[in-house]
Order: sequence, then C-alpha cells, then structure tokens
Amino acid sequence: MLLALLLSVGMFACKNRGDVVKQDVIQPVKVFKVDAEKSNLLKKVFTGVVKESREVKLAFQIPGPLVKLNVDEGQFVKKGDVVAMLDERDYQVQLASANANFENAKLQAERYTALFEKRSTSKSVYDQMQAAFKLAKAQKDAAENALNDTQIRAPFSGYVQSMFVENFEKVGAGQPIISLLDLNNLELAVALSENDFIQNKLFTKFQCQFENFPNKKLDLKLIDIEKKPNGDNFYKMRLKIDTKNMQIVPGMVASVSTYLKTEKNGMQKVPSGSVFSEKGRSYVWKFNPTKKCVERKEVILKSFDSNGMISIEKGVSNGDFIVSAGIHSLREGQKVKMLSKKTNSNIGGQL
Repeated sequence: MLLALLLSVGMFACKNRGDVVKQDVIQPVKVFKVDAEKSNLLKKVFTGVVKESREVKLAFQIPGPLVKLNVDEGQFVKKGDVVAMLDERDYQVQLASANANFENAKLQAERYTALFEKRSTSKSVYDQMQAAFKLAKAQKDAAENALNDTQIRAPFSGYVQSMFVENFEKVGAGQPIISLLDLNNLELAVALSENDFIQNKLFTKFQCQFENFPNKKLDLKLIDIEKKPNGDNFYKMRLKIDTKNMQIVPGMVASVSTYLKTEKNGMQKVPSGSVFSEKGRSYVWKFNPTKKCVERKEVILKSFDSNGMISIEKGVSNGDFIVSAGIHSLREGQKVKMLSKKTNSNIGGQL
C-alpha cells in the first residue's frame, strides 16, 4: 500500500510538472517593418541657423519733419499699425488747394460741354476745358496720396529690428526710418560643400531638430539653393520652417537631416540588432502576423551604415516584420506578441 501511494503521488507530480512545461509563455518582442522606400534613402546631417524670411526697411515717399515715431527697437507691431508720421499741415493745404482747383475745373468742363453741344463754342476751347479738368483731377489725387503718405503703416506683423532716425528730424523721400522683421515666416540657412551641392538634385526630404526641443522633429520645405558659392566656397541652402507655435527665434541653431534618393538596388535595410549568426550563417527572426509566431530566415548581408542599419541582399522583402531586439532568447515557431509603443529614447525603433 505504501508503494502504491508513493507511485500515485509521483505520477501526479510528474503530470503537474509536465503541464507547467507545456504552458506557452507569449513573449513580447520589438518589431521592425522593412520599408523599401526608406531603405533607398541616404541621410546627411547639416547644421542650420534660423533666420527671418524677410527684413524690410520702411521709408516715407515724401519729405517732411517727423513728428511721431510710435515704436522702439524690439517692439512688436501688428499689420496696419501706424509706426511713424510726418507733419501733415503743408499737405493738408495742398489738398485743399487741389480740391478747389478741381471743383472749378469741373464746373468749367460742365459749362463748356453744354455750350459745345449747343454749338456755342469751338472744339478747341472745349478740348482745353476738358484737359484742364483732367489735370485738376490728377493734382487732387496726387495731393490726397501725399497726405496719406504722411503716415507709415506696418505692411505685416513683426518686430522692429533697427531705427535709423530720431523723432522730430526732417527726413527725405526714400530715407529709411525703421527696419521690420517678419518672424511669422522663418527659414533655416544651411551651408553646403561643393560635393553636397552637386548632389542637391537627389534631395527628397528635409527635417530639423532643436536642442531645446529634443523630442520634436519639424518638416522643412526647400526654398532655393544659391548657384554661386560665397567667400568660403559654400553654397547657401534656404529651407522654410513651420514652427508649429514653438518658441523658435532667429539665431537658433538646428540639426538638419537631409534625405537623398539613391538608386534602387533590390536591397533592404534592417537594424543591426535584428541579425544573429549560427555556424557561419546569418539569420533574422521573421514575425508572422497571422500565426503570431517567429520564423527563422537566413539572410545574406551586404554592408553596414553609420546609423546602425544593415543592408540585406537576400532573405527579407518589403513589408516583412523583423524582430529587432531580444533575438537570442527566441526559438523556431515560438508564440510572441508585437510591441507597438515607442519611447522617446528609442531612436530608429531599434530598442
């Protein structure tokens, strides 16, 4: 009886132990999706400096004494705000005189028109009256424009960069009064070497990142690339930046990533951490989304790049899901689940 009891307990324990061994533990894995388009892009990183897209020097179109200078350096002004004003008294007198001449010329033109229709005056006199009326109207319009030009209004919203005159000075027509910066449209200036300039037709995408905003990548749009180098033999590339309401101002430095399109060579790129070797051969773990398991796949390696990626000549296809971390703890056919959440420090999706 004692022997039978021991045997039954041993069999029960073995059965429980077998159940534990057979229980599948679904391991979470980091997965990288093979992207043919990204695999055929080469990335170059440059340093860019933020600059305002335009700086405008504002000036009066007429001369006169400056009686109001309503801004200071660094002040923000809205579009349409009056930033400076000339003494308008002389121009008001000119307008009043022009209005009087215009009214008189209008009456004369109307009177001689009626006389000409009755054939009571000659065609030459009628023509003279009509010409005098047109001249008076032009003088009236010029006087109105001159009076309006006694004020300078901001053509766009921006900041006052510099001031070139003091209040109550007499200024001439076309003399700069202030310079206004348009900070609503910022751009990045990048210096390209001769070799980089030659490759500019391959540029397909631009992004930038600032040290103050390490987790933000901003898309850029190419404005132009100067065809003539500067004194340091660099070519200036200008990129439009959408600040997305971030605190970005002229003078800030950014890291600019420029992507170049390369010739399609049939190769795909995977993170270096996704490749392992056995008996002189290289493999990756391919994730099967249908069966939710991993399958070992032999690959032929081509080259490595500075971004921690390996070019695969054969063995993976566009759209494949490749396990990119924890590959040495997996086995053929093992059930796994795909992690989709990324962390801020997971650059390139390799962790």
